Amino acid sequence: MFQAQQKEVIPVPDNVKRALKEILGEHRVLDDEMDRLLYSYDATRIKMLPNVVVIPETEEEVQKIVKICYENGIPVTPRGAGSGYTGGALPVKGGVLVSFEKMDKILKIDEENSVARVQPGVITFNLQKEVEKRGLFYPPDPASYKFCTLGGNVAENAGGPRCVKYGVTREYVMELNTVIHTGEVIHTGRPTLKDVAGYDITRLLIGSEGTLGLFTEITLKLIPKPKSAKTVKAIFSDIAAVGKTVKDIFKAGISPSALEFMDKLAINAVEDFGHFGLPRDAEVLLLIEVDGHPKAVDEEIIEVARICELNGAKVEIAKTPQDAAKLWEARRALSPAVAKLGRTKINEDIVFPRSYLPEALP
Repeated sequence: MFQAQQKEVIPVPDNVKRALKEILGEHRVLDDEMDRLLYSYDATRIKMLPNVVVIPETEEEVQKIVKICYENGIPVTPRGAGSGYTGGALPVKGGVLVSFEKMDKILKIDEENSVARVQPGVITFNLQKEVEKRGLFYPPDPASYKFCTLGGNVAENAGGPRCVKYGVTREYVMELNTVIHTGEVIHTGRPTLKDVAGYDITRLLIGSEGTLGLFTEITLKLIPKPKSAKTVKAIFSDIAAVGKTVKDIFKAGISPSALEFMDKLAINAVEDFGHFGLPRDAEVLLLIEVDGHPKAVDEEIIEVARICELNGAKVEIAKTPQDAAKLWEARRALSPAVAKLGRTKINEDIVFPRSYLPEALP
Protein backbone atom coordinates (compact mmCIF):
# COMPACT_ATOMS: atom_id res chain seq x y z
CA MET A 1 0.00 0.00 0.00
CA PHE A 2 1.32 3.46 -0.93
CA GLN A 3 1.98 5.48 2.23
CA ALA A 4 1.08 9.15 2.63
CA GLN A 5 1.60 10.99 5.87
CA GLN A 6 -1.21 12.70 7.75
CA LYS A 7 0.43 16.03 8.57
CA GLU A 8 -2.25 17.17 11.00
CA VAL A 9 -4.62 14.89 12.88
CA ILE A 10 -7.46 16.46 14.83
CA PRO A 11 -8.45 14.17 17.72
CA VAL A 12 -11.98 13.35 18.84
CA PRO A 13 -12.36 14.05 22.57
CA ASP A 14 -13.93 11.43 24.85
CA ASN A 15 -16.97 13.63 25.54
CA VAL A 16 -17.71 13.75 21.78
CA LYS A 17 -17.32 9.98 21.51
CA ARG A 18 -19.79 9.55 24.37
CA ALA A 19 -22.26 11.91 22.67
CA LEU A 20 -21.95 9.98 19.39
CA LYS A 21 -22.57 6.68 21.20
CA GLU A 22 -25.69 8.15 22.82
CA ILE A 23 -27.03 9.00 19.36
CA LEU A 24 -26.06 5.80 17.52
CA GLY A 25 -25.38 3.19 20.17
CA GLU A 26 -22.06 1.52 20.96
CA HIS A 27 -22.17 -0.82 17.95
CA ARG A 28 -22.31 1.98 15.36
CA VAL A 29 -19.46 4.09 16.77
CA LEU A 30 -16.13 2.41 16.05
CA ASP A 31 -12.84 3.55 17.55
CA ASP A 32 -10.95 0.29 17.78
CA GLU A 33 -7.69 0.46 15.79
CA MET A 34 -8.59 -2.48 13.51
CA ASP A 35 -12.02 -1.00 12.69
CA ARG A 36 -10.45 2.37 11.94
CA LEU A 37 -7.90 0.71 9.66
CA LEU A 38 -10.66 -0.91 7.59
CA TYR A 39 -12.07 2.54 6.80
CA SER A 40 -8.73 4.27 6.27
CA TYR A 41 -8.16 3.78 2.53
CA ASP A 42 -9.84 3.89 -0.87
CA ALA A 43 -8.82 2.70 -4.36
CA THR A 44 -5.80 5.02 -4.34
CA ARG A 45 -4.19 2.68 -1.74
CA ILE A 46 -3.32 5.74 0.33
CA LYS A 47 -4.04 5.23 4.04
CA MET A 48 -5.47 7.97 6.28
CA LEU A 49 -6.74 6.82 9.68
CA PRO A 50 -9.95 8.31 11.07
CA ASN A 51 -10.17 8.76 14.84
CA VAL A 52 -13.74 7.49 14.92
CA VAL A 53 -16.02 5.74 12.40
CA VAL A 54 -19.78 6.28 12.70
CA ILE A 55 -22.50 4.40 10.82
CA PRO A 56 -25.80 6.32 10.70
CA GLU A 57 -29.09 4.82 9.51
CA THR A 58 -31.21 7.98 9.18
CA GLU A 59 -30.93 11.56 8.01
CA GLU A 60 -31.64 12.78 11.54
CA GLU A 61 -28.64 10.84 12.85
CA VAL A 62 -26.41 12.40 10.20
CA GLN A 63 -27.61 15.85 11.26
CA LYS A 64 -26.76 15.19 14.90
CA ILE A 65 -23.31 13.79 14.03
CA VAL A 66 -22.40 16.78 11.87
CA LYS A 67 -23.73 19.31 14.40
CA ILE A 68 -21.68 17.83 17.26
CA CYS A 69 -18.54 17.73 15.13
CA TYR A 70 -19.00 21.30 13.91
CA GLU A 71 -19.50 22.61 17.44
CA ASN A 72 -16.29 20.89 18.55
CA GLY A 73 -14.15 21.75 15.50
CA ILE A 74 -13.83 18.14 14.35
CA PRO A 75 -13.53 17.36 10.61
CA VAL A 76 -16.13 15.05 9.05
CA THR A 77 -15.47 12.82 6.05
CA PRO A 78 -18.33 10.99 4.25
CA ARG A 79 -17.66 7.55 2.76
CA GLY A 80 -19.59 5.38 0.33
CA ALA A 81 -17.85 2.19 -0.81
CA GLY A 82 -14.33 3.66 -0.84
CA SER A 83 -13.94 2.77 -4.53
CA GLY A 84 -12.85 6.22 -5.75
CA TYR A 85 -9.44 7.23 -7.06
CA THR A 86 -9.43 10.89 -5.98
CA GLY A 87 -9.05 10.48 -2.22
CA GLY A 88 -12.52 11.91 -1.57
CA ALA A 89 -13.26 9.27 1.10
CA LEU A 90 -9.94 9.68 2.93
CA PRO A 91 -10.05 11.39 6.37
CA VAL A 92 -6.99 13.53 5.72
CA LYS A 93 -7.12 15.20 9.16
CA GLY A 94 -8.53 12.24 11.06
CA GLY A 95 -11.68 13.25 12.90
CA VAL A 96 -14.96 11.44 12.25
CA LEU A 97 -15.61 9.30 9.19
CA VAL A 98 -19.29 8.84 8.33
CA SER A 99 -19.96 5.55 6.52
CA PHE A 100 -23.27 5.37 4.64
CA GLU A 101 -23.28 1.58 4.35
CA LYS A 102 -26.54 1.27 6.36
CA MET A 103 -28.39 4.00 4.42
CA ASP A 104 -28.85 1.72 1.41
CA LYS A 105 -32.57 1.80 0.63
CA ILE A 106 -34.26 2.50 -2.69
CA LEU A 107 -37.04 4.67 -1.28
CA LYS A 108 -39.23 4.93 -4.38
CA ILE A 109 -39.22 4.21 -8.10
CA ASP A 110 -41.80 6.47 -9.76
CA GLU A 111 -42.52 4.83 -13.11
CA GLU A 112 -44.98 7.51 -14.25
CA ASN A 113 -42.49 10.34 -13.82
CA SER A 114 -39.36 8.23 -14.49
CA VAL A 115 -37.51 9.12 -11.30
CA ALA A 116 -35.97 7.17 -8.43
CA ARG A 117 -35.51 8.39 -4.87
CA VAL A 118 -32.65 6.68 -3.03
CA GLN A 119 -30.44 6.83 0.02
CA PRO A 120 -26.73 7.48 -0.61
CA GLY A 121 -25.55 3.96 0.25
CA VAL A 122 -27.49 2.24 -2.56
CA ILE A 123 -25.17 0.27 -4.85
CA THR A 124 -25.34 1.64 -8.41
CA PHE A 125 -25.84 -1.80 -9.97
CA ASN A 126 -28.69 -2.61 -7.58
CA LEU A 127 -30.62 0.46 -8.70
CA GLN A 128 -29.95 -0.34 -12.35
CA LYS A 129 -31.31 -3.89 -11.93
CA GLU A 130 -34.46 -2.65 -10.19
CA VAL A 131 -35.32 0.06 -12.71
CA GLU A 132 -34.61 -2.20 -15.69
CA LYS A 133 -37.26 -4.63 -14.40
CA ARG A 134 -39.69 -1.75 -15.03
CA GLY A 135 -38.42 -0.92 -18.52
CA LEU A 136 -36.40 2.06 -17.27
CA PHE A 137 -32.70 2.85 -17.46
CA TYR A 138 -30.10 4.60 -15.30
CA PRO A 139 -27.11 5.07 -17.64
CA PRO A 140 -24.06 6.11 -15.53
CA ASP A 141 -21.83 3.04 -15.25
CA PRO A 142 -18.48 3.69 -13.57
CA ALA A 143 -16.01 0.79 -13.67
CA SER A 144 -16.90 -0.04 -10.06
CA TYR A 145 -20.68 0.07 -10.71
CA LYS A 146 -21.25 -3.34 -9.10
CA PHE A 147 -20.05 -2.13 -5.70
CA CYS A 148 -19.79 1.69 -5.72
CA THR A 149 -22.60 3.74 -4.16
CA LEU A 150 -24.85 6.40 -5.63
CA GLY A 151 -23.84 8.89 -2.92
CA GLY A 152 -20.22 8.39 -3.92
CA ASN A 153 -21.14 8.70 -7.61
CA VAL A 154 -22.80 12.06 -6.94
CA ALA A 155 -19.90 13.25 -4.78
CA GLU A 156 -17.43 12.34 -7.54
CA ASN A 157 -19.70 13.11 -10.54
CA ALA A 158 -18.90 9.62 -11.82
CA GLY A 159 -19.02 8.69 -15.48
CA GLY A 160 -18.27 5.37 -17.18
CA PRO A 161 -18.16 3.96 -20.72
CA ARG A 162 -21.74 5.07 -21.48
CA CYS A 163 -21.00 8.75 -20.78
CA VAL A 164 -19.98 9.18 -24.45
CA LYS A 165 -23.70 9.16 -25.31
CA TYR A 166 -25.58 9.62 -22.05
CA GLY A 167 -23.37 11.95 -20.04
CA VAL A 168 -22.13 11.69 -16.45
CA THR A 169 -23.94 11.48 -13.10
CA ARG A 170 -24.63 15.23 -13.08
CA GLU A 171 -27.11 14.85 -15.95
CA TYR A 172 -29.33 12.55 -13.84
CA VAL A 173 -29.43 14.21 -10.41
CA MET A 174 -32.70 16.09 -9.96
CA GLU A 175 -32.88 16.67 -6.19
CA LEU A 176 -30.56 16.41 -3.21
CA ASN A 177 -31.00 16.43 0.54
CA THR A 178 -27.68 17.62 1.94
CA VAL A 179 -26.60 18.01 5.56
CA ILE A 180 -24.38 21.11 5.73
CA HIS A 181 -21.76 21.94 8.36
CA THR A 182 -24.25 23.28 10.95
CA GLY A 183 -26.28 20.06 10.91
CA GLU A 184 -29.12 21.62 8.92
CA VAL A 185 -30.62 19.89 5.87
CA ILE A 186 -30.89 21.85 2.65
CA HIS A 187 -33.13 20.57 -0.13
CA THR A 188 -32.09 21.56 -3.64
CA GLY A 189 -33.55 20.88 -7.08
CA ARG A 190 -36.97 19.67 -8.22
CA PRO A 191 -38.31 16.36 -9.58
CA THR A 192 -39.14 18.03 -12.90
CA LEU A 193 -37.23 18.26 -16.18
CA LYS A 194 -37.59 22.04 -16.22
CA ASP A 195 -36.11 23.76 -13.17
CA VAL A 196 -34.70 27.11 -14.27
CA ALA A 197 -35.54 29.50 -11.42
CA GLY A 198 -32.76 30.71 -9.15
CA TYR A 199 -29.26 29.43 -8.57
CA ASP A 200 -28.46 25.82 -9.53
CA ILE A 201 -27.14 24.76 -6.11
CA THR A 202 -27.64 21.08 -6.94
CA ARG A 203 -24.99 21.22 -9.65
CA LEU A 204 -22.65 23.03 -7.29
CA LEU A 205 -22.94 20.16 -4.79
CA ILE A 206 -22.41 17.42 -7.40
CA GLY A 207 -18.72 16.56 -7.62
CA SER A 208 -17.86 18.38 -4.39
CA GLU A 209 -16.40 15.19 -2.82
CA GLY A 210 -17.97 15.79 0.59
CA THR A 211 -16.45 19.26 1.05
CA LEU A 212 -19.80 21.10 0.98
CA GLY A 213 -22.04 18.62 2.77
CA LEU A 214 -23.22 15.04 3.21
CA PHE A 215 -25.92 13.72 0.89
CA THR A 216 -28.72 11.88 2.67
CA GLU A 217 -31.29 11.53 -0.12
CA ILE A 218 -30.96 11.66 -3.91
CA THR A 219 -33.61 11.89 -6.63
CA LEU A 220 -32.41 10.57 -9.98
CA LYS A 221 -33.79 10.92 -13.48
CA LEU A 222 -34.48 7.69 -15.36
CA ILE A 223 -34.96 7.20 -19.09
CA PRO A 224 -36.62 4.44 -21.17
CA LYS A 225 -34.48 1.33 -21.40
CA PRO A 226 -33.04 0.87 -24.93
CA LYS A 227 -34.75 -2.02 -26.66
CA SER A 228 -31.57 -3.38 -28.19
CA ALA A 229 -27.78 -3.04 -27.97
CA LYS A 230 -24.89 -4.56 -29.91
CA THR A 231 -21.12 -4.43 -29.52
CA VAL A 232 -18.27 -4.47 -32.05
CA LYS A 233 -14.75 -5.62 -31.18
CA ALA A 234 -12.21 -4.10 -33.57
CA ILE A 235 -8.53 -5.06 -33.55
CA PHE A 236 -6.05 -2.56 -35.01
CA SER A 237 -2.33 -2.77 -35.75
CA ASP A 238 -1.96 1.03 -35.67
CA ILE A 239 -3.08 3.23 -32.75
CA ALA A 240 -3.42 6.28 -35.01
CA ALA A 241 -6.12 4.46 -36.99
CA VAL A 242 -8.23 4.18 -33.82
CA GLY A 243 -8.51 7.97 -33.53
CA LYS A 244 -9.53 8.31 -37.17
CA THR A 245 -12.06 5.49 -36.77
CA VAL A 246 -13.76 7.21 -33.84
CA LYS A 247 -13.86 10.48 -35.76
CA ASP A 248 -15.39 8.72 -38.80
CA ILE A 249 -18.07 7.01 -36.69
CA PHE A 250 -19.32 10.33 -35.35
CA LYS A 251 -19.10 11.95 -38.80
CA ALA A 252 -21.37 9.17 -40.07
CA GLY A 253 -24.07 10.41 -37.67
CA ILE A 254 -23.74 7.50 -35.23
CA SER A 255 -23.64 8.16 -31.48
CA PRO A 256 -22.21 5.08 -29.77
CA SER A 257 -23.63 4.31 -26.34
CA ALA A 258 -20.14 3.24 -25.23
CA LEU A 259 -16.73 3.50 -26.84
CA GLU A 260 -13.43 2.43 -25.24
CA PHE A 261 -9.98 1.33 -26.38
CA MET A 262 -7.11 -0.65 -24.86
CA ASP A 263 -3.50 -0.83 -26.03
CA LYS A 264 -1.31 -3.94 -25.95
CA LEU A 265 -0.08 -3.37 -22.40
CA ALA A 266 -3.65 -2.94 -21.15
CA ILE A 267 -4.90 -6.01 -23.04
CA ASN A 268 -2.23 -8.25 -21.53
CA ALA A 269 -2.71 -6.81 -18.04
CA VAL A 270 -6.43 -7.61 -18.26
CA GLU A 271 -5.77 -11.12 -19.55
CA ASP A 272 -3.32 -11.81 -16.73
CA PHE A 273 -5.92 -10.50 -14.29
CA GLY A 274 -9.05 -12.29 -15.47
CA HIS A 275 -8.59 -14.42 -18.64
CA PHE A 276 -11.34 -12.75 -20.69
CA GLY A 277 -10.21 -14.19 -24.03
CA LEU A 278 -8.82 -10.96 -25.50
CA PRO A 279 -6.19 -11.30 -28.26
CA ARG A 280 -2.81 -10.86 -26.57
CA ASP A 281 -1.04 -10.08 -29.87
CA ALA A 282 -3.33 -7.16 -30.75
CA GLU A 283 -1.71 -3.72 -30.75
CA VAL A 284 -4.97 -1.90 -30.06
CA LEU A 285 -8.51 -3.06 -29.23
CA LEU A 286 -11.52 -0.80 -29.75
CA LEU A 287 -14.93 -1.64 -28.27
CA ILE A 288 -18.00 0.13 -29.66
CA GLU A 289 -21.58 -0.31 -28.47
CA VAL A 290 -24.68 1.12 -30.10
CA ASP A 291 -28.17 0.95 -28.62
CA GLY A 292 -31.73 1.94 -29.47
CA HIS A 293 -34.50 0.50 -31.64
CA PRO A 294 -33.56 -2.99 -32.92
CA LYS A 295 -33.76 -2.04 -36.62
CA ALA A 296 -31.66 1.08 -36.12
CA VAL A 297 -29.12 -0.87 -34.03
CA ASP A 298 -28.78 -3.54 -36.74
CA GLU A 299 -28.08 -0.87 -39.37
CA GLU A 300 -25.71 1.15 -37.20
CA ILE A 301 -23.63 -1.78 -35.99
CA ILE A 302 -23.03 -2.89 -39.59
CA GLU A 303 -21.98 0.66 -40.50
CA VAL A 304 -19.67 0.84 -37.48
CA ALA A 305 -18.07 -2.47 -38.50
CA ARG A 306 -17.62 -1.20 -42.06
CA ILE A 307 -15.93 2.02 -40.85
CA CYS A 308 -13.58 0.01 -38.66
CA GLU A 309 -12.65 -2.27 -41.57
CA LEU A 310 -12.03 0.72 -43.85
CA ASN A 311 -9.51 1.91 -41.26
CA GLY A 312 -7.69 -1.42 -41.28
CA ALA A 313 -9.31 -3.28 -38.39
CA LYS A 314 -10.25 -6.91 -38.00
CA VAL A 315 -13.85 -6.78 -36.82
CA GLU A 316 -16.11 -9.08 -34.85
CA ILE A 317 -19.69 -8.34 -33.77
CA ALA A 318 -20.61 -9.94 -30.44
CA LYS A 319 -23.14 -12.68 -31.19
CA THR A 320 -25.04 -12.60 -27.89
CA PRO A 321 -25.65 -10.13 -25.06
CA GLN A 322 -23.53 -12.43 -22.87
CA ASP A 323 -20.58 -12.16 -25.28
CA ALA A 324 -20.94 -8.38 -25.30
CA ALA A 325 -21.14 -8.22 -21.51
CA LYS A 326 -17.91 -10.23 -21.24
CA LEU A 327 -16.11 -7.72 -23.46
CA TRP A 328 -17.25 -4.80 -21.33
CA GLU A 329 -16.37 -6.61 -18.12
CA ALA A 330 -12.86 -6.98 -19.52
CA ARG A 331 -12.65 -3.23 -20.08
CA ARG A 332 -13.95 -2.50 -16.57
CA ALA A 333 -11.28 -4.82 -15.17
CA LEU A 334 -8.54 -2.62 -16.62
CA SER A 335 -8.03 -0.40 -13.58
CA PRO A 336 -7.51 -3.20 -11.01
CA ALA A 337 -5.52 -5.16 -13.60
CA VAL A 338 -3.05 -2.31 -14.14
CA ALA A 339 -2.89 -1.70 -10.37
CA LYS A 340 -1.47 -5.22 -9.96
CA LEU A 341 1.53 -4.31 -12.13
CA GLY A 342 3.11 -2.13 -9.45
CA ARG A 343 2.77 -0.68 -5.98
CA THR A 344 1.64 2.74 -7.17
CA LYS A 345 -0.96 3.55 -9.84
CA ILE A 346 -1.88 7.13 -10.70
CA ASN A 347 -5.13 7.72 -12.59
CA GLU A 348 -5.52 10.70 -14.89
CA ASP A 349 -8.57 11.73 -16.93
CA ILE A 350 -7.38 13.59 -20.03
CA VAL A 351 -10.15 15.52 -21.76
CA PHE A 352 -10.15 17.27 -25.14
CA PRO A 353 -12.51 17.73 -28.13
CA ARG A 354 -12.86 14.45 -30.03
CA SER A 355 -11.64 16.10 -33.27
CA TYR A 356 -8.14 16.01 -31.72
CA LEU A 357 -8.26 12.27 -31.07
CA PRO A 358 -6.31 11.12 -34.18
CA GLU A 359 -3.31 13.29 -33.27
CA ALA A 360 -3.60 12.76 -29.49
CA LEU A 361 -3.48 8.95 -29.42
CA PRO A 362 -0.05 8.30 -31.03
